[in-house]
Amino acid sequence: MAENRVGRSSLRWVLLCAATGLLLSSCNSRHVEVTGKVTYNGNPVTAGTLFFVLEGNESVTGSAILGPDGSFKGMAPVGKVKAAVQTLAFKPRDNRPASGPGPGGPSKGPPAWATKGSGKDNSAQSGTPDVISKTGAGGPGNTAGAKYVPIPAKYEKVETTDLEFTIQSPSQDLGTIELK
Repeated sequence: MAENRVGRSSLRWVLLCAATGLLLSSCNSRHVEVTGKVTYNGNPVTAGTLFFVLEGNESVTGSAILGPDGSFKGMAPVGKVKAAVQTLAFKPRDNRPASGPGPGGPSKGPPAWATKGSGKDNSAQSGTPDVISKTGAGGPGNTAGAKYVPIPAKYEKVETTDLEFTIQSPSQDLGTIELK
């Protein structure tokens, strides 16, 4: 009888490990690297965050930080997505420097995992010296020199944006995204 319990216990353990491995591998394959550049009236949008939301499942998201030249490099879910370009966190406010996110930004700012000090490895999107050295002074992820560029309000929210993309594996260059 004890031998049968051990066999069942081992089988459950193997099935649990296999299911966990399948779940983890499917999570990793659902997001891919995306690159590109955001412009408005032909000029780079030099500060902000590009958010991607999977159509039909708003809990599946991705993001990329805009560099001072408008370029970005981040992660997006595979499939049809809507994209919002959030720049209001960089808008100058009373008693606040003209660049950089901080208090007084939009209520739907970047998720906690997209900000420094969250405990998760977000160096690919944080503007840390490591990223600056890998991408160059004006490359994606570098927030040094970021300056607010006003864009039409419709792009700030996923509910109102008209930016839609079909993201495919293994990675995708979205080219220049021209805001109008």
